[in-house]
Amino acid sequence: MKPTSSTPLTALEKITLAHVLILLLSASWIFGGNIWWLRPILSAWASLGLFITIAACLQEDGRGRENRRRLWWLLPWALLVVMVLSSAFNPSFRPMTAWGSSILVNLGAKYPH
Repeated sequence: MKPTSSTPLTALEKITLAHVLILLLSASWIFGGNIWWLRPILSAWASLGLFITIAACLQEDGRGRENRRRLWWLLPWALLVVMVLSSAFNPSFRPMTAWGSSILVNLGAKYPH
């Protein structure tokens, strides 16, 4: 029996696969080697994922509608991100400098009652 072939990958799907592969390989190489100066470049590369997602949702064929529906799967993750980001505005955190970099340190609850 011959295996059935699926539809070929679109250009956007190939771009997405290349983006993810390069991101995973470079992240493991950069963080494994502790190369500090490549971290901003890695963050910029990872940020391209937002534009790829927008392009996938704006497709004119039937895939765009299906991709927009799948974005609902990301809602729990997005809510977690909002909770974590909002916790950074807790008044008990103060910026301090340690080993030449600025960090947020918890100094205890400002209003404990």
